[in-house]
Amino acid sequence: MDGMHSEKEILEEKRPILSREDLTRTLFEEFHEGLAIIGTDFTILEVNRWLRDFYGEISGEKCYEVFLGRDSSCPDCPVKSTENSTKCFYRKGIWLEICAYPINDRTGKIVGILEHVRDVTKVKSEENEIETLLNSVFNNIDVGFFILDKNFRVVWMNDTLQKYFGIERREVIGKDKRDLIRKKIKYIFEKPDRFADKVLSSYDNNTYTMSFECHVLPDGKREERWLEHRSKPISSGPYKGGRIELYYDITERKILETRLLENLKVFKTLAEEAKDGIIMIDNDGKVVFWNKGAEKIFGYKAEEIIGKDVHMMCAPRECLDDYMKGFSTFRKYGKGKVVGRTVEVTGIRKDGRRIPVELSVSAVKIRGKWHAIGIARDISKRKRTEEELKKKVEELERFYRIAVDRELKMIELKKEINQLLRERGKEQKYIIEGG
Repeated sequence: MDGMHSEKEILEEKRPILSREDLTRTLFEEFHEGLAIIGTDFTILEVNRWLRDFYGEISGEKCYEVFLGRDSSCPDCPVKSTENSTKCFYRKGIWLEICAYPINDRTGKIVGILEHVRDVTKVKSEENEIETLLNSVFNNIDVGFFILDKNFRVVWMNDTLQKYFGIERREVIGKDKRDLIRKKIKYIFEKPDRFADKVLSSYDNNTYTMSFECHVLPDGKREERWLEHRSKPISSGPYKGGRIELYYDITERKILETRLLENLKVFKTLAEEAKDGIIMIDNDGKVVFWNKGAEKIFGYKAEEIIGKDVHMMCAPRECLDDYMKGFSTFRKYGKGKVVGRTVEVTGIRKDGRRIPVELSVSAVKIRGKWHAIGIARDISKRKRTEEELKKKVEELERFYRIAVDRELKMIELKKEINQLLRERGKEQKYIIEGG
């Protein structure tokens, strides 16, 4: 078998040997999408077959003129920014995406740019279909939308968000939302850095749902309003890995909240200054408000009784069963024997002393549950006054009866004297009315 070679050895001998340079050039030339080498002066140095077939011979021309139709280089070109850049543009009836990457020598110095051009018409068509659907469904609702791709570029926003933010769709579509926030969007809000920190943190860790309120400041393009930001990761579809951001107009709610807080401040001021006790209990009978008047009547400081059952703290033990039965009905229907009425009850002070209390009770529904507001007045002094008055009236009536009896006796005696005088033929001494 000397001098004989295997089939594999024969094939290896016949296979042409390519140098690394030849292999690289072949891969560059035959790559199924466009590749171009650009100099640091933005001159196209070399292109592959795909680009020549599409553009013709473009070596020696400026990349920004050929690809983008610009008069000058792009601000975010890797030669200037040292970072990758991506742009989409429309040429000869198709959509192209161009990605530019810096080429560095061994020292890290930028010596050129590699540009990768690919046909994204199909992707754009799908995006346009999605955008058409989104526009038809979401443009006429009162919720603002941002849809971001996995690189956090804006792929869609609706008309409502344009109104809320005062920015045009053409200003943001296709752009990096992070840059937009830092350079423009954050300044729409009352607290720009707070807004930026919150939203950008969700991009750094795109795994959770976020919600917060933000205050839009007015200018010539937008009105002042309060928005609630809600956002979450996109877990499926063409924008998987991206994020959806929703902005709800909560201006009316914030105005009502502000008014409510103002009214609450007024109520608390009036309640604290009131001499009567003002008490609010929740649906469980726990004290949620206790003013100074109540402190004075029952002897408990607010911090001692807030959160505790008012019946257990301030009602006589022998009345607890009746109170609890009545309160059970109140919890369900907001009604009861004392609701809407003023009644007299017995209260127990912190020191154990029983006191008469005049109590007016009303019902109010808060977050779907009935609460009771009671206005309590210590009527001990009034009761003592009433008792004293009763005694005085009884004493007066007793003396009055004595006085009447005395007067009647005197009249009777006068009549008898007059009778005796008449019998002796003398003139009567007393004139008696009606007699």
